Amino acid sequence: MSEILVHAGGLYTTVQDQGRDGFYEIGMPPSGAMDQYSYRVANMLVGNPDGAAALEATYIGPKLEFTDDRLVAVTGATAPVALNGDPVPAWRTL
Repeated sequence: MSEILVHAGGLYTTVQDQGRDGFYEIGMPPSGAMDQYSYRVANMLVGNPDGAAALEATYIGPKLEFTDDRLVAVTGATAPVALNGDPVPAWRTL
């Protein structure tokens, strides 16, 4: 069974999707990721379908451990990214 172990959640990390347009009349705001471009690129880089959920980190990102092999991508504002303690570039498939 694959798991994601959360060693540190970050200061403000949430699970986001592309939002739900067209439901304001029933009181549901569009919501979704704040940076839709970065959200969509991250999903494209790892081969996820349109609308797949993603983690959105603000200020300080999370520290995660994956118990299996998987693809990840970090997009958005410039921030330090590390894989197994080594710096890696953002905006790439890791």
